Amino acid sequence: MEDIKIEDAIEKISKIFSEDGFCTEFFCIKIEEKTSISFSKDGDRYIINFSENKPKIMLSKYVKYYINLNYIILGKSGGYISVGILPRIPFKYSWLS
Repeated sequence: MEDIKIEDAIEKISKIFSEDGFCTEFFCIKIEEKTSISFSKDGDRYIINFSENKPKIMLSKYVKYYINLNYIILGKSGGYISVGILPRIPFKYSWLS
């Protein structure tokens, strides 16, 4: 499978702002109300941080479990999401649909 460029990943992830949200095989993210968002760059990584009214992430299709999304880090070939008090969760851009 061909690697996805970071620009394409940003375009796909921007669906979190849409009515349907952004979904992969493993999780869905949707911003349902006003939230505080900050964007920063650290070297070759982009960081999207949510500080107030955090978006919810649904972790299962069958038994819906919602948890706060703290931040998203985007690197060259993949990134991380931070949810609740769990350790950050890695993902590859090739997993994005």
